[in-house]
Amino acid sequence: MRSVCGACSPTCPELHRTHELVRQFAGMLDTRDATPLQEWLDQLTNSGLPPLAGIATALREEQYAVAQGITTPYNSGVNEGRITDVKLQKRVMGGRASVPLLRHRVVLIAHLRRHYADQRTLAPPNPGLDRHGARSMPCTAGQPGQGARCRRRCI
Repeated sequence: MRSVCGACSPTCPELHRTHELVRQFAGMLDTRDATPLQEWLDQLTNSGLPPLAGIATALREEQYAVAQGITTPYNSGVNEGRITDVKLQKRVMGGRASVPLLRHRVVLIAHLRRHYADQRTLAPPNPGLDRHGARSMPCTAGQPGQGARCRRRCI
C-alpha cells in the first residue's frame, strides 16, 4: 500500500491523508497505547472528509470501549466466528428447516473447524507441496521411470 499511496499522493491528497490516519491507528494497536486516541479522533473530525468525520463521531460515542479494545490483549474473534457460522447456516437454510437441524449443522461446522485447525498446527509439512497443497517442486512425471503423467499444470 505504501508504494501505491506514494504514487497517488500527488493526485489524490484525500487518499494520502486517509492512509496516514489509518497508519496512526495501526500504530496505536501495535503499541497497545490508547493515549493518542483523543488527538487521533480530533484529526479524523478535522480531516475535511465526511466519512472519516462520521467514523470519529461513532467512535467518540464508544470511546471507552475503543480504548479498552486497543489496550487489552483479548479479543472476541472466536465468538464472532461462531456467530458468523450460525448466521450463514440460517441464510443457507432459508427458514426451511427446524431448530434441531440448525443446531446439528452448527455443531458439525464447529467440529470441522476445530478438526482442520488441529490438522494445520499438528501436521508435518510436506516438502513437495506448498501451503495450499500445490506442487512447489517441478513435476518428474514424464521422466524415464516415473510412471503415469501428471494431471496438474507443472512448473
